[in-house]
Amino acid sequence: MPAANSGVLSLRSELSATALGLANATTVAGGAAIVSISGIFMTTTNAHWTAIALMIGTTTISLLAALSIASRTTPKSNGES
Repeated sequence: MPAANSGVLSLRSELSATALGLANATTVAGGAAIVSISGIFMTTTNAHWTAIALMIGTTTISLLAALSIASRTTPKSNGES
């Protein structure tokens, strides 16, 4: 979280409060969505496996999002050293 917050704050200093507020609101909304989804699928008999599946699912989505952003922002090599 601290690295994400410093990244948000370093983009445009005049909009740092707005950017940080939006980033934190997105974090809270994402957490609320995950809890709502877990409430739909969890029962007392399958809580363990549902929690693990949700953790694996959210981790996979996060990794795919990070890889997508990294592939867009990484400069392409033109073959020169």
